[in-house]
Formats: sequence, structure tokens, C-alpha cells
Amino acid sequence: MRALVVGSDRLARRVLDGLSREGIAATTLAPTGSWLQTAPSKESHPPVAAVSDVVAALSRSDLSASDVLLAITDKDDLNLGAALAAREVNPRIRLVVRLFDVDLAPQVAALLPGATVLGLGAISAATFALAGRSPGVLWAHESDGGFLVLRAVPSREPAAGTVLAAARGNDVTWLGPGEPPPGDAGTLLVAARPSGIPLHAVRHAADEKAPLIEWEGRRLLLPAAVAFALVLAGATAWFRFRLGMPFLDALYFATTVLTTVGFGDFNLRSADEASKAVGIVAMLSGVLLSAVLFGLVVNYLLARQSAAEHGRKALKLRGHVVVCGLGGVGYRVAQALRRLGEPIAVIEADEESRFVRDARSAGIPVVIGSAADDRSHRLAATAHARSAVICTEKDSLNVEIALGLRAREKDLPIVLRAFDPDLSRRIAPLLGTGGAFSGAALAAPRFVAAAAGTDRIASLRFAGARFDVREVSLGPDETVAAAADRFAARPVALIRPGAALASPPDDTATGGPGAALLLVVPAAPSRTTGPS
Repeated sequence: MRALVVGSDRLARRVLDGLSREGIAATTLAPTGSWLQTAPSKESHPPVAAVSDVVAALSRSDLSASDVLLAITDKDDLNLGAALAAREVNPRIRLVVRLFDVDLAPQVAALLPGATVLGLGAISAATFALAGRSPGVLWAHESDGGFLVLRAVPSREPAAGTVLAAARGNDVTWLGPGEPPPGDAGTLLVAARPSGIPLHAVRHAADEKAPLIEWEGRRLLLPAAVAFALVLAGATAWFRFRLGMPFLDALYFATTVLTTVGFGDFNLRSADEASKAVGIVAMLSGVLLSAVLFGLVVNYLLARQSAAEHGRKALKLRGHVVVCGLGGVGYRVAQALRRLGEPIAVIEADEESRFVRDARSAGIPVVIGSAADDRSHRLAATAHARSAVICTEKDSLNVEIALGLRAREKDLPIVLRAFDPDLSRRIAPLLGTGGAFSGAALAAPRFVAAAAGTDRIASLRFAGARFDVREVSLGPDETVAAAADRFAARPVALIRPGAALASPPDDTATGGPGAALLLVVPAAPSRTTGPS
């Protein structure tokens, strides 16, 4: 089998790594001027052929039914065009297509029968969401039956779930079923469902005296109200003592004078000249102040309505997760957190983003503004948040937001999306109990598995030791224990269509139509015990 990779960014580089690991020869096409075309090539990779028109180049290529095309550039239209061109050359060629548009994916799958359509958001959202919810997350998987999460847990803390390995520095011991970790282990690798793991600690920040809405008239309302109250009190006192009116009558008369709605039951026709002068001043002051107050109140109500409609109203949330960026990844992260039952707030700069409408329809509060702006975080109550997940479409902006948040909120767990795997690795130590994850690193194994027909869906590291997560099919009568023996691996979850995800799975459970087993397979452990 030959793989033809049409790529432009770091995802293609990681996919080429995976194909090389699987022993699959690859040919690479990159649009002229793309990152992949200008980046230094690896010795293990084939040379990158830069072309100005990828679709035209594919139309002239010689593609066989045994080939597979991976259309994984950073542009949906180019990926779709490449897939269509390849199918025109050979209708039986296998296709793996990357799409950002979540609504377009089902339509493309119907248009290109047999094609595998994948998106980075769908693959990586579970990891970002679980990392924003709980500390120590290395990777997470979502199926129709729920979530599975792999965590690195200090051995001094209770390890809810299945303990897979123990680390003492860089020395990793992979454990068999029921085998206790060594007493001197510092960190444990644990597989669990979200319901069994601790959350990021609730932060108790001092209350910020931030206005519910940003309203320019706020500075004028109090002085105008005080001035009206003083005029009303002065007029009431004058009529009470000068004209001998009972207090309530004097207050009533002063109110009708200031608001110029007198009903004829009181007047100053027979009063002395000083009282008439006071009445004139009260009428003029009342007209002016009433107009000012009425205008300010109307302006406030309109500002409040506009703030609510445009996402500029302060949210009264505590212990929530703030998601910065509502693109394809951010929207799926917000959805995943909602399915996990977490209170969330989203900050998005583009009010016209299609996902803003979808999020609001789903009941997700959205603050419109730049996540790099302090005001946006005041409105999103980030000072009282449990954590922040930063997943805009630009690595540089994500880093800017993260560093700004770290300067303001010293103990806030921050989860950062960095498409560049090297950037995510280097910045992770600066983010405390959150972490940094590369969308390219998380998604590449899925693309490789779809192209190569293999079952590796994640390639991860624990304390420096690499391990894989495989999703394998169970035979109709094959038990979980038999499958684990067949792959020499630890089973961590059983997925059945229409049923809740089972973790840990029952060793005697058997497969069925569509059943899959998630296995953790150590790549190069220092010592293996049991069936691992």
C-alpha cells in the first residue's frame, strides 16, 4: 500500500511520523508556501513536493485502488477538492479527509462513500475538556457511552480507577491486574471514568466590584438622583413649615410640582411671593431632573438588553470552567463540558461566529470580547473559575492569553491548546495543574489508523515511557480477558453501542455487534508484570 499525503501544517508532519512507524511508504504534496513545504524535512520522511495547484497535480497522478489519500491541509475546500480529484482518477481509492466544518462532515461522508472524515476538534475536545475539569489528565476519549480518561496521579493521593503503571523518576513499572504499585512509586498512571476522579479545587477569590454591564451613564445616575431627592426634600420642608401643611400633604404637593402633574387640589395662588418663587424653581428643576433621570433609566434598560444580546453582561458564576475561543475545537470542548455536567462560560471575540449562535441555543453563556482583555475575564467571572481552557485557532494568541491569565490569577489551572507539539511541550510546565496539549499530536494517530487500517488511536508518554492506546474489535464470543491476552495489553474500557462505557471492563464480558475494547499497550517498559 502507498500513502499520498496532501498536507500543509504540523498535523501532516505527525501523520508522516506515524506512517513511517507503521512501515508505510508515503508521498507528500504541500501547497507552495505552506509550513510543511518550508519546514526542514526529517530524514525518515520522503521529500515534500511543493505544488501551486494540488487539485490539478492529483488529477494528473497515477492512483491505484490499493493507495490511500490523506487530504489533511488546513483548508476544508482544498481537502474536499483533493478528495474529489482523487476519486475522479480512481473511484476505488481510499480517502482520509480532514474537515474543520462540523456540519459539513456528514455531507462529505455521504458524498464520498467509504471515506473517513475526521476533525481535530472531535478528536481532541475530550482531552481539553477533562483537563479543564480535573488535574493530571494525559488523554481522554469520548464515545456514545461516555468518557474514559488517563491521568498521572501522585501516589500519595487516592487513585480512583485502574492503576496501570507506577513511576519512580523515569523508571516505569507496568502492573498486571490487581498488582499493587511499589511502595516507593512517586506517580501512578490511572484509567478511570470522569465520575470517579477529583476536580480542580474551587478557588475562593475576593469578590470583584465589577458592574453587571458596561454602561457610560452609570456616572451620571447617582448625582442626578441625589439632586432630585435634595430638591424634593427642600420643597417638602418649605411647604411643610412655610405654608403649615401636614408632612404627607407637603410631600405630595412637592412631588406634583417637581413632576409638573398637579391635579388642582393644591396650588400657590394665595401663597406668599417667596413660596411662589420656590414653586417656580422646583418646577424648572423638576422638569430638568425628571428628563435626565428618565433618559438615564431608559438608557440603562437598553444598555442592559444590548449587553445581554451581545454577550457583554457580567456572569454570576462560581466554580465554573472558562473556555477561551469558540472555534471548531472550543465549541466541542464546551459541549463536552456541558455533557459532563460542568458549569461553563465562553469568551469569544467574533460575535458573528456561527458557533456563538449554536452555543447560546444550547444554553451556554457567551461573553463577546477578546480573551486577552481583562474586561472579558471580569465579565466571565474568571477570578472565581475552577479553571480556564484556552483553545483559540492561533497558538500565539493562546500563549498571550495564558501568560496574561497567569499574571492575574496565580493559582488558576490553565489548559492550553498549542497546535505546535514542541510549543505545547515547552510551555506545559508554566501552566500549573492544567497542561498544554497539541491538537496535531492528539489527532495524528487517528488519521494514521484510518489510513493504515490499524487500531492505534493514541500515542502517549508517562514519565518518559511511551505507550499506545488501541481500540480493537471483539469477536462475537471473545471475552475481554482473551482479547487482552491476544494483544498482551491491559484492557481499560469496553464500548458497546447504546450502552454506558464500562471501565474497568469485566474480564468475562464478551463482544457484540460494534463492540470495541480500549487497550493500553506499553511500547518499551522497563519491567513488565502480568499480561502487560
